[in-house]
Parts: sequence; structure tokens; C-alpha cells
Amino acid sequence: MYRRPQHRLHAQSTTGTSSQITARLIVAALLCLSLARAGHATLNVWTSVGPGGGNYIGAVAIDPTMPGTLYGATAGGIYRSTDRGNSWSSRGNTTTSFSLVAIDPQTPSTLYAVSATQPTVFKSTDAGLSWSDTGQPAGVLVIDPQTPSTLYARSGNTLLKSTDGADSWSPSGTGLPDSIDSLVIDPQAPRILYAGTGDVFGGRGGVFKTTDGGASWNEMSAGLPGGVIVIAFAIDPQTPTTLYAGVNGSGVFKSTDAGASWTASNIGLSGTYVDALVIDPHMPSTLYAGAEYEGGGLFKSTDGGATWQAHIAALPDSTYVLSLAIEPGTSTTLYAVTDGHGLLRSTDSGATWTTRNAGLPDYTSVPAVAVNPSTPSTLYVVQSGVLKSTDAGTSWSPSSAGLGDGASAVALDPRTPNTLYAATDGGFLEPAGVFKTADAGASWSIVLSAAVGIVTIDPETPGTLYADTFKSTDAGLSWSNIALSVGLAVPALDRRMPSTLYAGTIDGVMKSTDGGRTASPVNTGLPARTTISALAADLRTPSTVYAATSGGGVFKTTNAGDTWTPVNCGLRAIDIPALVIDPQAPTTLYAGSKGGGVFKSTDGGANWSQVSADLHDGTGQPTAVMTLAIDPLMPSRLYAGTSDGGLSVIEQTAACVGDCDGSGVVTVDELIVGVDIALGDAFLDQCSAFDSNGDDQVGVTELVEAVNAALNGCRGHGGQ
Repeated sequence: MYRRPQHRLHAQSTTGTSSQITARLIVAALLCLSLARAGHATLNVWTSVGPGGGNYIGAVAIDPTMPGTLYGATAGGIYRSTDRGNSWSSRGNTTTSFSLVAIDPQTPSTLYAVSATQPTVFKSTDAGLSWSDTGQPAGVLVIDPQTPSTLYARSGNTLLKSTDGADSWSPSGTGLPDSIDSLVIDPQAPRILYAGTGDVFGGRGGVFKTTDGGASWNEMSAGLPGGVIVIAFAIDPQTPTTLYAGVNGSGVFKSTDAGASWTASNIGLSGTYVDALVIDPHMPSTLYAGAEYEGGGLFKSTDGGATWQAHIAALPDSTYVLSLAIEPGTSTTLYAVTDGHGLLRSTDSGATWTTRNAGLPDYTSVPAVAVNPSTPSTLYVVQSGVLKSTDAGTSWSPSSAGLGDGASAVALDPRTPNTLYAATDGGFLEPAGVFKTADAGASWSIVLSAAVGIVTIDPETPGTLYADTFKSTDAGLSWSNIALSVGLAVPALDRRMPSTLYAGTIDGVMKSTDGGRTASPVNTGLPARTTISALAADLRTPSTVYAATSGGGVFKTTNAGDTWTPVNCGLRAIDIPALVIDPQAPTTLYAGSKGGGVFKSTDGGANWSQVSADLHDGTGQPTAVMTLAIDPLMPSRLYAGTSDGGLSVIEQTAACVGDCDGSGVVTVDELIVGVDIALGDAFLDQCSAFDSNGDDQVGVTELVEAVNAALNGCRGHGGQ
């Protein structure tokens, strides 16, 4: 054993003994190492790391005078970014859900927003810091670019006009039908507007035009199909007599005579439900279309809509693009508001896209997460398709080419981390089954055609896969049916005897000792008809298995399933969807609950305590934890995928590095604590070996030797 002496070392001095200088360098090194390993996670606090944006962001608006400044309408209020979407912050009114935000083009500090829940117009004159509810119901909203105090808004089935910045409104829709879906204003002659109409109940659909600022309207639908719903418009800013209409179910139509006649412009456009259109203001022959449903995604035309090229491969599969915006001053930077992936940004004219949701309220469901064991900063999450991050969640990019929609699970080959498998139950007209990638998610191909909810890999024999009632022993090349169904929860495998595995069902635990060919229930001690939501096997003692239940907490067996006992002391939530064991300390395990956060046990489940209480959804309410993953090289880092709060990470430690007590000096005690944080408890055991003078204490020189040995050992274990 060693005692921690109280020698004081002046860490801030630029002169002194070699021991003092060496200690100062050690502190600096430990600070750098600790911060590098901690990444961007805040100690002991859950930090959202995306994918972000949630299932709902209604619209984005770009400040025309400061193109790096964006405003986003979300279910948690209006958010602003001043760095082109890299980070976002709330602008107040977080209790209101918004579907639209618009900027006064002459006074950008004046904003208008439309509420999604009780559709009314809100106004801000201080760049969104404070908002006033005008009380005027509205859906669609446009601003006169030359006289911004003039606005047009749909209210129910009526078109209204304001000439005093939304202070008052008057009807302005003589000749318009009841169902107004879209509006666009001529940028050069703002008394000319076009309205798109139609509804699924047979409302009068088509295009209507006013030339007198909304006082009267005339139908301009020649060439459009009957019974259409006109969802979107785009008008050529240089030649406003040219405009495009997105027609629900019929693609894009073009007019070159100010709406007098329309022709279909759909060659190459497979997405017929067009929700968004935007024209490059510098090259008006280039335009983009965003579509949803079958064939949805992004399409680009460089010849004025004559032909289209799909840019779907650059987006997550089956991404529905709901609105589009181009940054003023450039033709290459675009933003796409999507259903399920939040805000995406492209800086190469739509060829590639990355998520830009950091700081936005997150309502996404993340049912599965995988961490690359050799490069833990590389993460994969399931969010409809699969998204990938190579910087521990700072940014995300689609990784679903060929995968389709409806993914529910992802598993990573621990020996060949570029190989992953994903389970899908099929999205809208998407194939279901097990998909495989051998290039870290760049492309996927189907290896099993069947609706499955789970796919898992035998960690000792990664070529062995389980997916619901199917098994493959050749990395997915062929599959056979098994008696054991693993469709409810990821099975627990005996690492010493891989043919032994446990599966959760709606009626307890099933066990197989022959690789799934036969199975039998092992439920002694479990409540009758208990749904098993998660399983985890002790890596060093495989006869010890934990079972999480939906309503009964956690149960444990130490005799390979013969008997089970509840281990719920301190576990305040008993509906447990997720369970994971620390790979380096098997008596440490985590349980993710519905509504109660994450709990931790360091004594094999005998006692539990909550891991911070700040794990919430996008509205600040408790969320359900659907999956948990541990950084294999730094087990103090824990990821939690939630039902409606995205992915969060917590870095667990109770100590600091350096001058912890604020005395202005660094003690050997504090150096040892620094080693503890940066290198891990296991390395401190080396200290006793460096008590070279046998005084049962470790001095500064001896500590330096211990740190050097620990650093070498850390590098040998994959550290930096």
C-alpha cells in the first residue's frame, strides 16, 4: 500500500526544482489527456449529441443581410443560429410550437412566426428575444418584399391582408375558393400574387392570381390536372413570369406566361408529391424540388425543369423533404427541412448533406446505437435509417444508401468494425429484412428478406448472426430458421459457450444450449407472464445473467437461468427497456427506464442509484431510455438513446484535474487524482511498485515514473 503525502508543488511557477517543473508538466499533460478523452461531454451531466432536429422542425428562414444567421421554427419555439446551422440557441417562447418563421427583408430584427398548435401569428421586433401574439389565426404567411409592413396570411379558409405589420387584418380573397395551401408573391411587382388551392376532400384545386394586391382573384389553372392540390410555388426572381408549382401527386408544372398556362415538367422526377420548390437566384435555370412518400427525397434540375436528377443517395433513405432554402449570395449552400432528420445542410449544391441540429430541441427516437470499439468517436444510430458520426456526435451524416426506411436495430462486427448489420421491418413501400454494409455504412445490401426487429452478432464468432427466428453462421450469406425467437430483445450470449443463449419473450426467458435449434423456458423466480425487454450476460461469469422487465424491474440469475431473483434496491423506475454491462467491470451495470432516467449499480445489481436526473425530451420532460451503449475504451462515457429526446452522453467522474481546492498550488494528492481521471483506477495500482526507497510513500520522482508507466500502458490499451 501507499500513503498519499501532502507535499505541495507550485504548479504556476516558471522556476523551481526539476520536481516542481516536472509536476507542472504532468498536470498540463493530464489536463490535455482528460479533456481529449472527455470530448465535448460535460462531466456528470447528460449532454444531447443529436442526431437532433427531432421529428418536427417546420421551417427555416435566412437573414438576407447576414446569411450565416438562420431562424428555425420548431415544436419548442423559435431557435437561432449565427454560424450557418452549426449550433442553435433558443430565442424564447419555448412553450409554443411553431410551423413557420419569416423575416422582414428590410428590417431583419422583425420576425413573424405561425403557431402550429393554435395557428396564430406571433411577432418579434428584437430578433426573436421576445414575442407578442397578434391573436390573428393564420396558416400560410408571406411578406411584401418592397413594403414589408404588408403581409398576407391564410386564416382558416379565408385570405387576410395586413398593411400595418400584423397589427390589424382585413379579408382579401374575393374569387378564391375555400382551401388555400400556398402563396407566392412577385418580387418585382408585389401586387401580383399566386395562390395554390385544393384539399383531399375535393375542394376546388388549382392556381389563382391577383394583380391588385389581393382585392380580386382569377383562376389560372389551364393545363393542370383536375382535382389537384397545389402545395408549393417557386417564382423566377429575374423573370417573374416564369414560375413553378408543386402539385400533390402530379409532380411539377411550369408556366412561362405568368400562370396563363401550365405544362408538366417531370422527366426524371420520381417523387410526385412535391412539397418544396426553390430556385437558385443567381442561376434561375437551376432549381430544386423536395418530395415525400414514394420516390421522395431531393431532385435537381439545371435546365429550367425540363429534366431532373435525383439526389436521393445523398440523403437518408426515404427522407421526406418538406421545405428548402438557398443561402443568399451563394449558389452552393442549401438547407433542407426534413421529416425525421431535422435540418440538413449542403455546401456543394445538393451533392452531399449533413445534419445541422446541434442545440435544437430533440424529439427524435433513437432505438439503437453502436459504438466502434477501435474508434469510439465513430457512432451509428438508428433514426428511420442509419446516421453516422465520426466526431462523437458533434455532427451526423446519412449512412443509409440502399437500406431504406423502417430500421429498428443496428449491430457492429467487433472484429471488423466497418461491417454492420441493420434490421428493418419495412417502411412505406420499402423492403424489410437484414441489411449488411462492409464499408462503414456507405452502402447497404439486403441479406435476409423478412420483417425483423432485432439483429445481433455473436461477439466470439462474429459470422454468427441472430435475427428474430433466423440464424446465419456465414455472415449473412445464408439463413436458417431456429426455434428460439430473439425478436423482442437483444439476446444474451454465453461468451464461453456461444451455443448457449437467452432470449426475452412476452412470457419470460427462453434458453437454448444448441445455438437456437431448441429452446425451453427458464422462469423460476420471475413473475408470471413477464415481458422481458432487455438481457445482459456477465462477460466473465456467463452463468450470471440480468433480465430487464416491463414493469417488474431487473432480475438476476447466477446459475444460468435455473432461478431468478429481483435486484431492485434503489431502482425507482421498474419499466426497464435497456440494460448494459461495463465490459471492463462486469459488476457495474446500467438500466435505462421509462421516465425515470438511467440507473447504475456497481455491485452486480444489489444497489442502484440514478445517473444524473437531467435526461429529458425536447420539452424538458422525462423521456424513455430505449438503448444504452458504453464507450469500450472509456467506460465512464455512457450513451443513451431515448424515445423522444434523441441521443445523449454523460461523462461520469466526481473529481477534477489540477488545483482542485483553489489554493494556487497542486498537491501530490491532486496529481494522483489527475492520474485517476486521465488514466483510470487500474493504472494507479502501479504506484506501489514505484515506492523505490521502501518508505511506504510515493514521492514526486516516483510518481513521475508511475505516470510514465501508466501512459505507456494506456497507449498499449488503445489510449492516446
